[in-house]
Amino acid sequence: MVPLFSFEIISIACPKWLGNSQVKSESEVRIYPQIVLQYIQRSSSLKGHIFSNRSYTAQNILDQLDMVSMGMGWAIVPKYQALDMLDSGDIVEFKIEGERVLTGVLN
Repeated sequence: MVPLFSFEIISIACPKWLGNSQVKSESEVRIYPQIVLQYIQRSSSLKGHIFSNRSYTAQNILDQLDMVSMGMGWAIVPKYQALDMLDSGDIVEFKIEGERVLTGVLN
């Protein structure tokens, strides 16, 4: 295995959307908007990071986290960037059933 990042990548959502389920199917995340950073949206080589049929663009990670906490959608972020909001309960971590390489490690 080859590490892609030196940090953990996680999927996050607002607690209201996630409810009691810590795992969502790919079909569930596809119908809910994904908040994507602008550079990912603009890069054709990074389009594989966009799972949802609809997405909103955030200019930076702080805007992305705020948009998720307001219930506008879900996102994939570096865990260390989201720790404060995870600890406060403003956002929660979840897994995507059959999730692709989001762990930061290539098999």
